Amino acid sequence: EKYTPCPGFVFHTCHMEDDEDDPEEHKATASLVAAGDEGLVRPKEPIWGLQSLSIVFGRGPKALDLFNDMCDQGSGGTSRARERVRGHLKTSAGQIFLRQHRTALYQLFVNGLEFRLLRWDRSGVIVSKARPYAGCLDDTKDLLHILYRYSQMTNEERGMDPTAVRLRKDSWGWARMEAVGVCMVHDVDQKPG
Repeated sequence: EKYTPCPGFVFHTCHMEDDEDDPEEHKATASLVAAGDEGLVRPKEPIWGLQSLSIVFGRGPKALDLFNDMCDQGSGGTSRARERVRGHLKTSAGQIFLRQHRTALYQLFVNGLEFRLLRWDRSGVIVSKARPYAGCLDDTKDLLHILYRYSQMTNEERGMDPTAVRLRKDSWGWARMEAVGVCMVHDVDQKPG
């Protein structure tokens, strides 16, 4: 706690239930949340609206690294498992884009003993080379250096849309949003059939 690799942020984890039928399922996620938003975090919930840096954990091996085209399929990876990993990364990014005003999103994919940094925008994703983080001190320093550098970026550099501003509860915009959200007699019934 004394030496935080990401000053100004708190680490939040969300452990989803494991699927007993599918031991390769990748469901552990985490995120960095601005320290000022720490009071809004709910334990074990994926707080899509507050995530600054999305972190997705894989269970390894390298064969499940969906970005490794040279993987040995005989070492535990299947195209179905790799597709689920891809889907999990895309879903996480999509949920954040859906709930936040963003121009881009950084995501950390930790698969076994390696990590990759991803940068999503509305046109696709850019992926770094896989880097080890646990083999030696220098590898760990690389990951810590990336986290520290991320913490030193501006919100705009982190992908936040500078033209959007979060409403405060005491603002006119919030009051208007609440008024528009009240059910009216002539509203269309949204209940299923």
